[in-house]
Amino acid sequence: HRRTRGLDFWVEETTSAGDVARLGPGRLDVLVCHDAPARPPGAEPLPRLSPRQIDEASRAQVAAAVAATSPRLVVHGHWHHRYTSEVPTPGGVTRIEGLASNLEADDGALLALDTATLASMGKSADLEGPTS
Repeated sequence: HRRTRGLDFWVEETTSAGDVARLGPGRLDVLVCHDAPARPPGAEPLPRLSPRQIDEASRAQVAAAVAATSPRLVVHGHWHHRYTSEVPTPGGVTRIEGLASNLEADDGALLALDTATLASMGKSADLEGPTS
């Protein structure tokens, strides 16, 4: 409600069926997207978001992408709410990691992963070496 179309908001920001189709039919390891799949367990309620900020059509498209590609991991940040959830998919189970705002003091905006296993390695503050 505070943004201006064409200046700091674009209609094209929403996920479309064409975006989902471009992913193809193969299984993904990781899907990084702005919004979350439709209503993953453990993610509700959505703090800080008004009903106007929740684009159910976009969330449904992300859910379609997850169903089509059965990624091992989905990472998103739109809700600015840190949570972990799992959903069943045709390829097994998909873990969903919602990231907090980069203004959060608990470091929930960052996710460090072991690239071989996709296991979380903890908060960036818990890791040795640079985190940039």
